[in-house]
Amino acid sequence: MRTKLIVALLVICTLAIAASASASPIFRGKFSLPYEVHWGRTVLPAGDYSITMEGFNSPAMVRSASGKNYFVSAFPIAGDKLKGGCFLYITANEGQHAVRYLNMPSYGMVLIYKPLTKTETEEIARGSQPQPTQVALARK
Repeated sequence: MRTKLIVALLVICTLAIAASASASPIFRGKFSLPYEVHWGRTVLPAGDYSITMEGFNSPAMVRSASGKNYFVSAFPIAGDKLKGGCFLYITANEGQHAVRYLNMPSYGMVLIYKPLTKTETEEIARGSQPQPTQVALARK
């Protein structure tokens, strides 16, 4: 009986350690937005933010400098990293800015929230559409 109790306690402790280890975020960063930006269904006003991600296939938690929490519910598609550092790739369409990618070269990937259409890619290449904004992310 005592051996079973010890084994049960070891299993519980192991599960608690595993749960606490998985609770730490895999990505943290900070960024500033010069204008309002749509990220999935979330609208972020201009300002300073921090971002935390528990996993690459999970929603991002964004917190403003004033302490307001935003939940980015868009689930990204992972792709190969883009050139450059860690940044948000933001486009403007009819005066509305939207996060399209989160480039994470230290993880070897880009998280795609809203892929560019073929027409958008062609317009950017021709210079008929403004170049997308890259908002640098500083790792915490």
